[in-house]
Amino acid sequence: MIKMRIAALVTLTLSLSGCAAQQSTTEYEASPKPLELAFGKMLPTPFAPELSSAFDSPWPTDVSRLELVNTALYKSFEYFDSIKKSNCQLSPKIFGGDPMPPDHVKVLEDIVQQMTSVFCNYLSDEFYVIGGNYKFIKKTIRSENIPGDYEKGCGQNGKIPFSACAFAQIASITNIGDTRKGQTFIEDRKLTIAAHEVFHVIHDQIDPDPGGQIPPRGQEFFRPVWFIEGGGEFFGRLMPYYFGLIDHYGTFAPSTRYGEPVQKALLGDLEFLEIRRQVADGTENYYAGQIALEYITASLGMEALLDIWVRMGDGQSFDSAFESVTGLDTKKFYAKFKTLHDNLYAGDVVTNELSN
Repeated sequence: MIKMRIAALVTLTLSLSGCAAQQSTTEYEASPKPLELAFGKMLPTPFAPELSSAFDSPWPTDVSRLELVNTALYKSFEYFDSIKKSNCQLSPKIFGGDPMPPDHVKVLEDIVQQMTSVFCNYLSDEFYVIGGNYKFIKKTIRSENIPGDYEKGCGQNGKIPFSACAFAQIASITNIGDTRKGQTFIEDRKLTIAAHEVFHVIHDQIDPDPGGQIPPRGQEFFRPVWFIEGGGEFFGRLMPYYFGLIDHYGTFAPSTRYGEPVQKALLGDLEFLEIRRQVADGTENYYAGQIALEYITASLGMEALLDIWVRMGDGQSFDSAFESVTGLDTKKFYAKFKTLHDNLYAGDVVTNELSN
């Protein structure tokens, strides 16, 4: 059974709930102008699943974001094509209600079923996906006798303050689009948020022991936030693109709630981002994690990335699982990532979010 964890997204801005505090020798703040912006040049051409010779050997650090993402996409698609099961015997339970219109429920069903077919070999139990408002979610949980304390993880004062949330064995999504003048339409970003939450439920099946906790380093079930939320962000943006539900793979660069840039040094510091941070309302953990998972996938392939979760599910610590799969201990990986990240800022692209 899936144990409890929490990941929540507030409207279209990523926001993180609290986590145990940890002292750090490094502290960061929003960059006072005119320090270097975290925003690079816009993407000149769309990302596409194409191998780059830059990754003929793993862990190059002087590559463009285009080479990085394209290679990660290629290796992801190649692996997904090889393991996808159209006849997966495991069937998730999907419910839709107010305010999600029926045609949006069908799209939600489509992406959940397709993700189930891709990860069929990694799943062992049913899970639930509920599209609708907090009232509908609670009604569904009661009527279907769904186990777990969803409200403890996602509820707040009798309502859900998030547009999407994953807790226990439930992924909930308020909506994946909007209705205007009687016409409904899907919003790409909301669809990727839905996939983000569904992936959290999936990786909790692969690695259930943490039980909802992402504690500080040194505790038994330590899982770094950049890895867990970066996983949600990477797969959330990857899966709808792989299925052809959206026409691009999106990237972004975070800013503070005041629209200020975030220090490049923070965004490249995975050790600092092992626990939840709020310099950029938590988006820094998602941002760095997405790039880190792209880096692992481009270097070693999708199967290797997923194998980190598999090994943790078999009882290995994060550090042990990571090193046994990648051949690098986390300190060496963090150093390579920092160099890679710094070099990305000197290249052609950091984000394409505004072009989507």
